[in-house]
Amino acid sequence: MRREPWHERLPAAEHYLWFQNLVELHELTNLWLKEVQIEYSQHAVHRGFSKRVTENLWMLNSLTEHKFEDYLDDTTPEDVLARLEHAVWATQAWTLNHFRIQTPEDSREAIETVLEQICWKAGRRCAEKRWSRWIQKDGKPGTDLRDILLAFQDSPLSRSSRQESFLLRRGVQNLVEVELLTCPHRLPYHETHEVADWLCRLHWNFLKGYAYALNSKTVSEFKISQPRCVHRWHLEH
Repeated sequence: MRREPWHERLPAAEHYLWFQNLVELHELTNLWLKEVQIEYSQHAVHRGFSKRVTENLWMLNSLTEHKFEDYLDDTTPEDVLARLEHAVWATQAWTLNHFRIQTPEDSREAIETVLEQICWKAGRRCAEKRWSRWIQKDGKPGTDLRDILLAFQDSPLSRSSRQESFLLRRGVQNLVEVELLTCPHRLPYHETHEVADWLCRLHWNFLKGYAYALNSKTVSEFKISQPRCVHRWHLEH
């Protein structure tokens, strides 16, 4: 029986999934920047971040062009992913803050609409890529919303596979209601707190597009609440 050397930190399948989720979450930030076209300097990005974040921003450079193994060091895969996750979320929150500061007040509503559309389209593309076989199996919308619960668990917003993404409040054939366990309001990163409402709403639009790809008859409602935000999905009559 072969034993792994103590100094080798070999990733498991869950680590690769977590990494892919973070890559796609950061790509969403890049889509915002590309569409809105507001210029910023790298120095400005660093301002206000903790040392832990600034030390790991290099990981975001050409993230889509690297494999997870490229980032492994003498720490565990979980530690590497935790540092990357913090950098991804902090950068996304900073980007929204930057938009809010740089955009004239009379143009903010238009910016918010653009970002929501970007999120919806990105969510749809993501689901079409991850669940192409299921989507194409018969080409017809399903009649049981409970089928998409597992698909929601496997999305870029689910963080790691070790953590449940939501708490099921109700799940029947034509209605699914969940409380979010990993939404921006519940993150341990202080960088996201100031824009948590906006960020949570944008991620809802991402999941709306994600759900639409899985079942075009879904209708979604979203509520920011305590102790957890709520998503409610039902089938269009």
